[in-house]
Amino acid sequence: MDEALTSAPRSKPGSASVAQAAVTTEERNELLSLRLRQAAMLMAVQLQRISEIAKLSVSQCHVLQHLCSGPAKVGEIGQLLEIGSGGATRLIDQLEDRGFVRRRRSTVDRRSVHIEITSEGAAALEGGRAMLQRAQSSALATFSVREQDDFAALLDRLIQSLRVHPRRIDTPGTTYRANEATEA
Repeated sequence: MDEALTSAPRSKPGSASVAQAAVTTEERNELLSLRLRQAAMLMAVQLQRISEIAKLSVSQCHVLQHLCSGPAKVGEIGQLLEIGSGGATRLIDQLEDRGFVRRRRSTVDRRSVHIEITSEGAAALEGGRAMLQRAQSSALATFSVREQDDFAALLDRLIQSLRVHPRRIDTPGTTYRANEATEA
């Protein structure tokens, strides 16, 4: 594992050490960035393990999850995964070969094909979901209910901030506070 990721100082949540009190905003942002990358990397490894056990790729899970809300066209699935229609077709072929989805011609426009999930696909997805839920519950078991609620609220704020300001990296020397840009 990357030394920089494992050498970050560890302290109890909510506690501030003398060293942390003297940390600059830039240093704090770097430390948070390292911790976020480490958490993302560990979650990706866990998701990969679940994917291997469930014998479903993450992309296949996304497709099955999307199809739970109703049939979709190949192009919609491609847009969901941000891949071309050729890649979406191959993915659907793989799922169809395993009996997880089926193609149905539209009754309105015979040229149009809709992809729908089968009961086998729903069962496979549910098995993967159950494993993911157990893994997430295990990871959060050391957090109190209050800490979980606070963590969820902070993640919601981070996600909203990333959605509102997706191009922050395009403007060097600009920092964002309370939804306002300021020159560094």
